[in-house]
This record gives sequence, C-alpha cells and structure tokens, in this order.
Amino acid sequence: VGYGVNISLNTYAALQGKDDVKLWIYEAIREDAFQLWGFSNTTERSLFMLLISVSGIGAGTARMILSAMTTAELCNVISEGNDKLLKQVKGIGPKAAQRIIVDLRDKIGSLGIDASAASPVSSKAAAGVNSEAGSGDLYAIPRKCLQGIFEFTLHCAGVVLYLPSAEGVAVV
Repeated sequence: VGYGVNISLNTYAALQGKDDVKLWIYEAIREDAFQLWGFSNTTERSLFMLLISVSGIGAGTARMILSAMTTAELCNVISEGNDKLLKQVKGIGPKAAQRIIVDLRDKIGSLGIDASAASPVSSKAAAGVNSEAGSGDLYAIPRKCLQGIFEFTLHCAGVVLYLPSAEGVAVV
C-alpha cells in the first residue's frame, strides 16, 4: 500500500540519501479531500499546525512557508515581526503576514525552538524558492529543485526531460 504525502522542501532535503525514513504525519480530512502532510520532525509538524490555525492560511500555503525557510528561521521571522520576509512567500500578502505574526508570536515559544540560534534570513534567501514563482515563472520551483538534486543529465528509459530556463531550454 502506498500513500501520497505532501511534504515541504526542507523535509525533502532531510530525506535525501536515506533508505529508511520516518515522517510525522498530519491528516487533513475534509468534505472533498483526504490529504496527508508529512514532516521530518515534530517541530516542523507543530509549526505547520500553528500556521493552518491562522485565519486565511491553508495547508498548501503553510507548506510554501515551511519550504521557504527552516523552522528556526520562521520562528525568528515571527518573533521579530518581520512581515517583509513573510510577504515574499507565494500566497502571503501584507494582511496574511501581519495575521501570522500577531497570532503566532506568543505561541511559538511553546515549541522550544531557539529562534536566536537561527541564522538571520536575508530577503534573497527567503525569497529564493517562492518569489520567482510569484513573478510568473511557473517553472522556477521545479527547476530549482531539479538543479539542486541533479548535477548530471538524467536519461530515464531513453526520455530526456526539457525544462525552460532563463538561457533557453535546459536539458535535465
């Protein structure tokens, strides 16, 4: 039996190179969908649950936030009230960023994350994954993922993947 599980890019990175993995699952049952969300640690899962408790933040948006920065960096951004970095995540506008900060500032202390130990997040780093997609480049996220994962040309059963790039067509 196999299950489709939605994961963040940070969880994906944590799973690389491992034969056996353990995911912490959040099960979302709605009228029209049954979804599983997986996390590499309980802290990321707890932050996800806090994020979806904020009005207007769904599971997909919470995953985008958790993909844009680590849990420690996100806690640092929230505790400092840095709405500019949150607004750079696709799907987060000024009101949603402020709502996340106001609703979660007091709650993130209960997670036991040392936000001061997190490296400061530059606006370029926080925007690295999602701002390009927000600018209309629909292939930015998959291209970034594939470039990070594959440093060689991938040939699967004679099929070569072609992805649009800024320089033309990139053969992956």
